[in-house]
Amino acid sequence: MTGSNNKTRDITSNRKYLIKNARGQAAYKARMREAGYKQIAVWVREDVREAGRQAGLESDALLSGAAQHDPLGWMVGFAEGLRQREKKDSNPQ
Repeated sequence: MTGSNNKTRDITSNRKYLIKNARGQAAYKARMREAGYKQIAVWVREDVREAGRQAGLESDALLSGAAQHDPLGWMVGFAEGLRQREKKDSNPQ
């Protein structure tokens, strides 16, 4: 019977955690909306994002042919590459 009680206790504490987490997420979303943000989900092609990242690392802003199919994915990768390059330039080891 002890195992059964532990399992019930685990389920109950997990449920409480999920409810608390959901409330926190809802409050966060409400604050962000009040601040003027809108949450969206975006699908990007990984190969195009990686091409953009490489371009950002090399500081080559020319769009590749792959970027024509997914310009947002390329720009996300480009921004990541620029950020990585700036970190590397600011910390020359």
